[in-house]
Amino acid sequence: MELRVADYIANYVYDQGVKEVFMLTGGGMMFLSDGVARHQHLRAVCNHHEQAAAMAAASYAKYNENLGVAYVTTGCGGTNAITGLLGAWQDSVPCLFISGQSKRKETVRNSGLALRQFGVQEADIIALVKHLSKYAVMVNKPELIAYHLDKAVFLARHGRPGPVWIDVPLDVQGAPIDPDGLLRFSPEQRLGLDPPAVTAEDVAEPARLIQQADRPIVIAGQGIRLAKAIGAFKTFVEKFHLPFVVSKLAVDLLPSAHPLFIGRIGNKGDRPGNLAVQNSDLAISIGCRLSVSSTGHEYDTFAREATIVVIDIDPVEHKKNTVHIDRFVHADA
Repeated sequence: MELRVADYIANYVYDQGVKEVFMLTGGGMMFLSDGVARHQHLRAVCNHHEQAAAMAAASYAKYNENLGVAYVTTGCGGTNAITGLLGAWQDSVPCLFISGQSKRKETVRNSGLALRQFGVQEADIIALVKHLSKYAVMVNKPELIAYHLDKAVFLARHGRPGPVWIDVPLDVQGAPIDPDGLLRFSPEQRLGLDPPAVTAEDVAEPARLIQQADRPIVIAGQGIRLAKAIGAFKTFVEKFHLPFVVSKLAVDLLPSAHPLFIGRIGNKGDRPGNLAVQNSDLAISIGCRLSVSSTGHEYDTFAREATIVVIDIDPVEHKKNTVHIDRFVHADA
């Protein structure tokens, strides 16, 4: 049974466990909008501005610990969503942005020319968002829609999560396809996203430091939630009786009434949380990128007398010339 690409996208989104999408419709996404409207179970939340739709999608993803989805139209519809895209990128939020676009023959991307604009209300949105996305592509062939969606959603959710962007020209949106004959992306092509397996040596050194420490503190970050490791984190701090502080995106990992909870760190933190870090002799950071807003601008004085151990999925974050790290463990929190 043939489907329009727009209908296939709506079905695909729903099959990811997404029940609501956030959008502001427009002529450049007419088929995409119609696909959502025709879907019997997908609920469209219509915002007054694309920035709101983008931020709502990111909030949906955080709250539901699932993919967030925003639909926007071509040109200014897409550019209005970039602030929300940036937020999802910096906060490692898995979001799927689906934008409408002018017909393929009226796009700057397909013209081969250094044009500023070709179609009506057209912009080469992929050129603008590719540096803030884990995957950004314009779908030039209807039969590749499944491949691009598969790859985008896989990348959004695996490794360090983040947003992805699919740009769909008008004539692709309305094109008929056979859903059973589409090329698919194979999840076995893991693209080097997974961190290496944790070794006995990775565990032995932090364990030794914990045994020797008099004033240990654990810094808990958003990466713990993204790794679906809240339960494991709770078991860890309780087993070793380790006090912990949280970053601003991890404030609700465990209840603040937990007997080992000290406070929040950073410029949005509190006095107990920051003082606990500053007076520690061992600071173990798990799933936290140790941003400047968490450490302060005087990097050398952060946890000034502590041995600092960092466990995180993204080694690049910890190559910043900021906090001195004594031991880095590349691992999913």
